[in-house]
Amino acid sequence: MRARGHVGSSLELEYALRSFGIDFSNMDDDDYVNKMIEADICKRQRLEDEWRKSEAPYREPSSPFALFPNPQDIIMGKNRLVARTWSGNVMFQRLIQDNVHRYMEAQMEGWAKIDKTLLAIEILQILQNEHKARFLSREKTRWVTVSDAEAQKKITQSLRSLARERNGRWRD
Repeated sequence: MRARGHVGSSLELEYALRSFGIDFSNMDDDDYVNKMIEADICKRQRLEDEWRKSEAPYREPSSPFALFPNPQDIIMGKNRLVARTWSGNVMFQRLIQDNVHRYMEAQMEGWAKIDKTLLAIEILQILQNEHKARFLSREKTRWVTVSDAEAQKKITQSLRSLARERNGRWRD
């Protein structure tokens, strides 16, 4: 058995195996121990496969919950470091920058509020349909997909903020 070839003590080996869920204390027969270890390894693999299957729905773009955000998801919150570096947030900011001129034209020409809302809805549909992005908000131990209305507010706020920033630069 490998226990005899291990450099550390038998106690260290037993501790290492127990940390993986394998308990073979008080067993002397090598064949029996090997079979028990093999059975424990198979059990562990089965449990990991079951966990992956149970976790799979949370990874779908259509899922209302997520254990971890996907790279294309937009993370909402006040953490500016995440907002600047998360790939989904970077893609979102790029899309906002590509469309802010349309929002500014709507402001300058005095378009109705509904036109600006339609622009936000169009951007939301692009994010959801083409990029399979979700707007996620942290709720205790999981991420929750926010409603389309909240996502639309975030888009409109981002457009308005960037438009103000650009108007300030142009006036100087």
